[in-house]
Amino acid sequence: MLGKRLYQKYLCSIRHKNGFIDKLRLIYDDYMQHIVTDQRFFVSGREKWNQIVHENFAYMVFRA
Repeated sequence: MLGKRLYQKYLCSIRHKNGFIDKLRLIYDDYMQHIVTDQRFFVSGREKWNQIVHENFAYMVFRA
């Protein structure tokens, strides 16, 4: 239990140091801007989320 907790803290500190947390915050900000505007009637939330993630984390997208 303690080891798992320490490992989680370690991962959070590494992600913060690498800028992952800030990038994730920007993604959520972009998505929330989409939700509160009239764009949500033209593009579904799921499609917009996938588009934002693809733009910001293209290296994580699986390509078959």
